[in-house]
Amino acid sequence: MRLALRFAAELLGAPERCAALLEPGRDEASIEACWPTSAAPASWPSRELASFARGEKPELPPDIAVGRLRRRRRPWGAIVLRWPGRSPSWNTRHALTRLVAATNEQVERLEARRLAEVRSRIDRKIVEQVRPKDLLYQVLDGLRSLTGYDHSGSVLLRAEAAPALEMVAEQLAFRKGRSARIGAAVAISDARRAALGAAGSRGFSRRGGAWRAWDERTDADSNLAEWLESALPPILAEAPVPAEIIVAPLLAHGDLVGVVRIAAMHAGTFWPYECELVDALLPHALLSLRNARRAESLEDQVIQSERKHAMAELARGVSHDVNNALGTVLPLIQQLRAEAAERRVDAATLPEDLATIERSLQSCVRIFNNMLQFARRTADETIEPSARVDLALEAVHAIHGDGFRRHGISFERRVDDDLPLLPLRQAELEQVVLNLVANARDALVACGGGEIVVRASLESVSGRGTPERRVKIEVHDDGEGIPAAQLSRVLEPFYTTKPRGNGLGLSICR
Repeated sequence: MRLALRFAAELLGAPERCAALLEPGRDEASIEACWPTSAAPASWPSRELASFARGEKPELPPDIAVGRLRRRRRPWGAIVLRWPGRSPSWNTRHALTRLVAATNEQVERLEARRLAEVRSRIDRKIVEQVRPKDLLYQVLDGLRSLTGYDHSGSVLLRAEAAPALEMVAEQLAFRKGRSARIGAAVAISDARRAALGAAGSRGFSRRGGAWRAWDERTDADSNLAEWLESALPPILAEAPVPAEIIVAPLLAHGDLVGVVRIAAMHAGTFWPYECELVDALLPHALLSLRNARRAESLEDQVIQSERKHAMAELARGVSHDVNNALGTVLPLIQQLRAEAAERRVDAATLPEDLATIERSLQSCVRIFNNMLQFARRTADETIEPSARVDLALEAVHAIHGDGFRRHGISFERRVDDDLPLLPLRQAELEQVVLNLVANARDALVACGGGEIVVRASLESVSGRGTPERRVKIEVHDDGEGIPAAQLSRVLEPFYTTKPRGNGLGLSICR
């Protein structure tokens, strides 16, 4: 738009120019891109220019020529040129009209390209294996860039266990912050499900405190909007009331699986064109969501398989450690029984023998307790996201410590004191560290022993905006290492360099 404004002014020899853009909720146009700077926004008739842009015929100053800008098949604003002290000719005005018409055509092509870019972005997220919840926020972000909603965007999906819609994603546009409605459920009857699934996107405006459908032929749609807005809890205590909403069903084979709702602060933000944009994007988004859910389901199955394998490996290791611990107890007990039968128990050595038995049994108890604790953490799905690196390393050492000593492996932990809590479950962190340390252990066992060093530190990562902090965990060992030709494949599922490995450990860690 700015390029077209500048080109028109230079071609037609206008010394002053501006763009007058319409804004929802305002009677006056927003004056932008003024040139020269001395032609301040206040020097332009913003109210009259807004009327002209809307298709009216206001009285404009004679030294001004204007051309109507259109976007999304509705008035957008005007390109305004001014010749102070003289009136432009009819040919000049006609030329400006033709230039603006060409600009409008280019804007429509750009809008179509934006829709294609949003679809492509969602496709890329599928390739990047974005989880379904994150993909829903990508859909909302795409709808915001396409429709310009400035209040909120929400996704409700049908709950499996009840006739209800559950709020699974909501993006606030009027302020930064997390919505308080995530997880809220809205009961839905069969009649309302049928009404939602009967048509595509529908628009509603608030008039006199009540919602009215853009299609005035029936009250059913208006009742639908009243039900949805009243059934949902407030976003925030101080949240503004939206003036317009668009409600769109998510349909799979004709069955309602969810609802998308976008809201605007001011009347005139949404038109039927925005409904068409939503209708054009949502089928593609629904297909992407279903693919993401399938991928997540397969990933969950692989993770469960890896957990079972990890527990089996852990049980084998525990069995070996327990046998080692009890291996010293049995001969000692047999010796004490023989001495007792022959009445030649040595009172001086008896306390030391009993202490040895006690230490071995305590070692067995510790091994079993650590195994059970690890198993419970892995199965517990309600652990709060407050993982600690030091606790994860303690668990790994408690489980593998005896094995390290048996194979001549030293295990050193270098953990910074100021590490924050990590936003994931403790069991997940322990599973990652356990896999990495187990790989290092296996490499050193084959070499006859060595050293494992785990470092955990806080570092800053520069990116867009302010630097982000992240915790870096490194596992080092002094084994032979992996051949350079195989390094590029170590994260592939089912690829392994171990004779008895399954190739899932590092893939799950990733």
